[in-house]
Amino acid sequence: MDVRQYFASVNHTILLNLLHHRVPDSTMWLCERIIGSFAEEHDEHRCGIPLGNVTSQLFANVYLHELDHFVAHELRIRRYARYMDDWIVVGRDRSALEEIAMRCRVFLRDQLRLDAPERKTSLVPVTRGVDWLGFVLFPHHRVLRTATMRRMRHRVRERVFAYLDDGMPYDDLRATFASYDGLLRCARNERMRDDLILVQCMC
Repeated sequence: MDVRQYFASVNHTILLNLLHHRVPDSTMWLCERIIGSFAEEHDEHRCGIPLGNVTSQLFANVYLHELDHFVAHELRIRRYARYMDDWIVVGRDRSALEEIAMRCRVFLRDQLRLDAPERKTSLVPVTRGVDWLGFVLFPHHRVLRTATMRRMRHRVRERVFAYLDDGMPYDDLRATFASYDGLLRCARNERMRDDLILVQCMC
Protein backbone atom coordinates (compact mmCIF):
# COMPACT_ATOMS: atom_id res chain seq x y z
CA MET A 1 0.00 0.00 0.00
CA ASP A 2 0.99 3.60 -0.36
CA VAL A 3 -0.48 7.09 -0.01
CA ARG A 4 -1.52 9.30 -2.91
CA GLN A 5 0.63 12.46 -3.09
CA TYR A 6 1.90 11.88 0.42
CA PHE A 7 4.34 14.75 0.96
CA ALA A 8 1.91 17.29 -0.51
CA SER A 9 -0.93 15.96 1.69
CA VAL A 10 0.64 16.13 5.17
CA ASN A 11 -1.67 18.32 7.26
CA HIS A 12 0.20 21.10 9.09
CA THR A 13 -2.07 21.19 12.14
CA ILE A 14 -1.87 17.43 12.70
CA LEU A 15 1.90 17.33 12.13
CA LEU A 16 2.57 20.21 14.53
CA ASN A 17 0.42 18.56 17.21
CA LEU A 18 2.40 15.33 16.80
CA LEU A 19 5.70 17.20 16.99
CA HIS A 20 4.65 19.02 20.17
CA HIS A 21 4.73 15.63 21.95
CA ARG A 22 8.29 14.91 20.79
CA VAL A 23 10.14 18.20 20.32
CA PRO A 24 11.15 20.58 23.17
CA ASP A 25 9.63 24.06 23.13
CA SER A 26 13.09 25.55 22.54
CA THR A 27 13.21 23.84 19.12
CA MET A 28 9.53 23.83 18.22
CA TRP A 29 9.68 27.35 16.74
CA LEU A 30 12.14 26.09 14.11
CA CYS A 31 9.86 23.19 13.15
CA GLU A 32 6.94 25.59 12.80
CA ARG A 33 9.00 27.88 10.58
CA ILE A 34 10.19 25.03 8.29
CA ILE A 35 6.72 23.52 7.97
CA GLY A 36 5.13 26.92 7.39
CA SER A 37 7.57 27.69 4.57
CA PHE A 38 5.65 25.35 2.26
CA ALA A 39 1.90 25.03 1.95
CA GLU A 40 -0.89 24.04 -0.39
CA GLU A 41 -4.56 24.53 0.34
CA HIS A 42 -6.48 21.27 0.76
CA ASP A 43 -10.10 21.83 1.74
CA GLU A 44 -9.14 25.07 3.49
CA HIS A 45 -6.33 23.33 5.43
CA ARG A 46 -2.63 24.09 5.02
CA CYS A 47 -0.84 20.96 3.82
CA GLY A 48 2.49 19.80 2.49
CA ILE A 49 6.11 19.55 3.62
CA PRO A 50 9.04 20.78 1.51
CA LEU A 51 10.66 18.03 -0.56
CA GLY A 52 14.44 17.99 -0.55
CA ASN A 53 14.61 19.62 2.86
CA VAL A 54 16.73 17.70 5.40
CA THR A 55 13.71 17.54 7.71
CA SER A 56 11.23 16.20 5.13
CA GLN A 57 11.88 12.51 5.85
CA LEU A 58 11.93 13.11 9.60
CA PHE A 59 8.57 14.90 9.52
CA ALA A 60 7.15 12.25 7.16
CA ASN A 61 8.13 9.47 9.56
CA VAL A 62 6.74 11.29 12.60
CA TYR A 63 3.43 11.69 10.76
CA LEU A 64 3.11 8.03 9.72
CA HIS A 65 4.39 6.72 13.05
CA GLU A 66 0.70 6.94 13.95
CA LEU A 67 -0.02 4.30 11.29
CA ASP A 68 2.76 2.10 12.71
CA HIS A 69 1.18 2.37 16.16
CA PHE A 70 -2.28 1.57 14.77
CA VAL A 71 -1.04 -1.51 12.87
CA ALA A 72 1.02 -2.82 15.81
CA HIS A 73 -1.32 -2.13 18.71
CA GLU A 74 -4.83 -1.93 17.27
CA LEU A 75 -4.62 -4.47 14.45
CA ARG A 76 -1.86 -6.46 16.21
CA ILE A 77 -0.03 -7.19 12.95
CA ARG A 78 3.50 -8.55 13.34
CA ARG A 79 4.58 -8.96 9.71
CA TYR A 80 4.57 -5.31 8.72
CA ALA A 81 7.24 -2.99 7.33
CA ARG A 82 7.13 0.63 6.18
CA TYR A 83 9.48 3.02 4.43
CA MET A 84 8.04 6.54 4.14
CA ASP A 85 4.55 6.07 2.66
CA ASP A 86 5.12 2.58 1.21
CA TRP A 87 4.30 -0.34 3.46
CA ILE A 88 3.77 -4.08 3.23
CA VAL A 89 1.87 -6.59 5.34
CA VAL A 90 2.45 -10.33 5.00
CA GLY A 91 -0.30 -12.80 5.86
CA ARG A 92 -1.82 -16.15 4.92
CA ASP A 93 -5.48 -15.15 4.50
CA ARG A 94 -6.45 -12.96 1.54
CA SER A 95 -9.74 -11.84 3.08
CA ALA A 96 -7.95 -10.88 6.32
CA LEU A 97 -5.43 -8.83 4.31
CA GLU A 98 -8.25 -7.07 2.48
CA GLU A 99 -9.81 -6.22 5.85
CA ILE A 100 -6.46 -4.86 7.10
CA ALA A 101 -6.08 -2.72 3.98
CA MET A 102 -9.59 -1.33 4.39
CA ARG A 103 -9.03 -0.47 8.07
CA CYS A 104 -5.71 1.21 7.24
CA ARG A 105 -7.44 3.33 4.58
CA VAL A 106 -10.13 4.38 7.06
CA PHE A 107 -7.56 5.20 9.76
CA LEU A 108 -5.48 7.29 7.37
CA ARG A 109 -8.54 9.16 6.13
CA ASP A 110 -10.07 9.83 9.55
CA GLN A 111 -6.97 10.41 11.67
CA LEU A 112 -4.35 11.79 9.28
CA ARG A 113 -6.46 13.11 6.37
CA LEU A 114 -4.54 10.99 3.88
CA ASP A 115 -5.80 9.06 0.88
CA ALA A 116 -4.59 5.50 0.20
CA PRO A 117 -6.81 4.51 -2.73
CA GLU A 118 -7.55 0.90 -3.56
CA ARG A 119 -5.79 1.24 -6.91
CA LYS A 120 -2.54 1.86 -4.99
CA THR A 121 -2.99 -1.37 -3.03
CA SER A 122 -1.88 -4.71 -4.43
CA LEU A 123 -2.29 -8.22 -3.04
CA VAL A 124 0.15 -10.73 -4.51
CA PRO A 125 1.45 -14.18 -3.49
CA VAL A 126 4.96 -13.89 -2.05
CA THR A 127 6.03 -16.68 -4.42
CA ARG A 128 5.44 -14.22 -7.28
CA GLY A 129 7.58 -11.59 -5.61
CA VAL A 130 6.62 -8.36 -3.90
CA ASP A 131 7.76 -5.20 -5.71
CA TRP A 132 8.98 -2.83 -2.98
CA LEU A 133 11.60 -0.06 -2.81
CA GLY A 134 13.33 -0.96 -6.06
CA PHE A 135 13.57 -4.66 -5.26
CA VAL A 136 11.37 -7.68 -5.86
CA LEU A 137 11.16 -9.57 -2.56
CA PHE A 138 10.78 -13.36 -2.42
CA PRO A 139 10.54 -15.51 0.74
CA HIS A 140 14.27 -16.31 0.81
CA HIS A 141 15.96 -13.78 -1.48
CA ARG A 142 15.49 -10.51 -3.37
CA VAL A 143 16.42 -9.24 -6.82
CA LEU A 144 16.54 -5.78 -8.31
CA ARG A 145 13.43 -4.61 -10.12
CA THR A 146 13.84 -4.83 -13.92
CA ALA A 147 13.33 -1.08 -14.31
CA THR A 148 16.01 -0.43 -11.68
CA MET A 149 18.51 -2.61 -13.56
CA ARG A 150 17.66 -0.87 -16.82
CA ARG A 151 18.31 2.54 -15.25
CA MET A 152 21.55 1.25 -13.73
CA ARG A 153 22.87 0.03 -17.10
CA HIS A 154 21.95 3.34 -18.74
CA ARG A 155 23.59 5.37 -15.97
CA VAL A 156 26.79 3.29 -15.99
CA ARG A 157 27.04 3.63 -19.78
CA GLU A 158 26.62 7.42 -19.50
CA ARG A 159 29.29 7.70 -16.81
CA VAL A 160 31.78 5.48 -18.66
CA PHE A 161 31.45 7.59 -21.83
CA ALA A 162 31.77 10.76 -19.75
CA TYR A 163 35.03 9.37 -18.35
CA LEU A 164 36.42 8.10 -21.67
CA ASP A 165 35.31 10.95 -23.95
CA ASP A 166 34.74 14.02 -21.79
CA GLY A 167 37.49 13.72 -19.20
CA MET A 168 35.33 13.10 -16.15
CA PRO A 169 37.60 12.37 -13.13
CA TYR A 170 38.09 8.67 -12.44
CA ASP A 171 37.13 9.19 -8.79
CA ASP A 172 33.65 10.22 -9.93
CA LEU A 173 33.34 7.08 -12.06
CA ARG A 174 34.61 4.92 -9.21
CA ALA A 175 32.00 6.45 -6.89
CA THR A 176 29.27 5.41 -9.36
CA PHE A 177 30.60 1.84 -9.47
CA ALA A 178 30.83 1.70 -5.67
CA SER A 179 27.26 2.95 -5.28
CA TYR A 180 25.80 0.36 -7.64
CA ASP A 181 28.00 -2.40 -6.23
CA GLY A 182 26.57 -1.66 -2.79
CA LEU A 183 23.04 -1.90 -4.20
CA LEU A 184 23.78 -5.19 -5.97
CA ARG A 185 25.27 -6.69 -2.81
CA CYS A 186 21.77 -6.45 -1.29
CA ALA A 187 20.23 -8.56 -4.05
CA ARG A 188 20.72 -11.87 -5.80
CA ASN A 189 22.02 -10.36 -9.04
CA GLU A 190 25.49 -11.93 -9.15
CA ARG A 191 25.78 -11.83 -12.94
CA MET A 192 25.01 -8.12 -13.08
CA ARG A 193 27.55 -7.47 -10.32
CA ASP A 194 30.18 -9.49 -12.22
CA ASP A 195 29.47 -7.42 -15.35
CA LEU A 196 29.86 -4.21 -13.34
CA ILE A 197 33.21 -5.33 -11.93
CA LEU A 198 34.38 -6.29 -15.44
CA VAL A 199 33.46 -2.87 -16.85
CA GLN A 200 35.28 -1.17 -13.97
CA CYS A 201 38.42 -3.24 -14.61
CA MET A 202 38.34 -2.34 -18.30
CA CYS A 203 38.26 1.37 -17.41
